[in-house]
Amino acid sequence: MRCAWFLSASTFKPGYIKQNKKNPCFHLSQISLNSAPLISEFNVNLQLFVKGMLNGQLIWEEKTTVIPEVTEIEETDILVYKDNCWKCNKEINQIYGWSVDVYGDTAKTVPNA
Repeated sequence: MRCAWFLSASTFKPGYIKQNKKNPCFHLSQISLNSAPLISEFNVNLQLFVKGMLNGQLIWEEKTTVIPEVTEIEETDILVYKDNCWKCNKEINQIYGWSVDVYGDTAKTVPNA
């Protein structure tokens, strides 16, 4: 099962977590009660974006960007533990958080991830 992360742009600034095919994450615009949140990178509302993802319309393309002031690349990993699916009882990876390889930053609880 694939997973995608939707991050609050006010909490996680673009570039803090490296986006890649292994760790697909997207930033939500400022959330207000009067409108649907937008996916900042695509300027499309969250409902339409998720619908497109589930219908196979999202294709991951790696972008190469040269940023002169960046001297090293941060690795981001999804932290998992082995578990059994509640429905089919097959072994699965249960997500419990994420880790950034900079200053030992790690978030291991769902509210922080």
